[in-house]
Amino acid sequence: PFVWASAALLLLSFAGIASWFLLGKSRPAEVAALEKRYAESNKGDLSDLSKFSPDAVKTVFPTSLRSADGNRKFILGASDELLFRLSVPFETSASYTLTAVRDGVPFFELRDLKPSNGEIRVLLPRSIFRSGRVTFQLQDPGSTNSLITYEFSFE
Repeated sequence: PFVWASAALLLLSFAGIASWFLLGKSRPAEVAALEKRYAESNKGDLSDLSKFSPDAVKTVFPTSLRSADGNRKFILGASDELLFRLSVPFETSASYTLTAVRDGVPFFELRDLKPSNGEIRVLLPRSIFRSGRVTFQLQDPGSTNSLITYEFSFE
């Protein structure tokens, strides 16, 4: 009985690892395709906010500038795309890289985002978000210490 239980456990472990490997391989390709698509979308003109429904526009301030009274909360809404207006307290670069992080794990990245009038507007697919906390890390690619952090959550 012990040998059969050990063999079954080994077989289940192997099946789990194989499933994780196979499913894990398909997800990055999807994310990479979305990142490429939205990198192009974000090169376009995002200045006309009237093109977006009010529930699709999310204004976020750096964590260092917010008061200690809490986390910015948003409702995901029904829009297929969300436009984030990220306040940039200081512009150290002509372009920035945005990394979206959930539970300490990066899940989406866009490069070459341009600041304009003290903010960066970023169009992202709603499909990459779910309920819970999200952190955006905005970094000047030419510097390792110019990180601006934004934290918020979706209900």
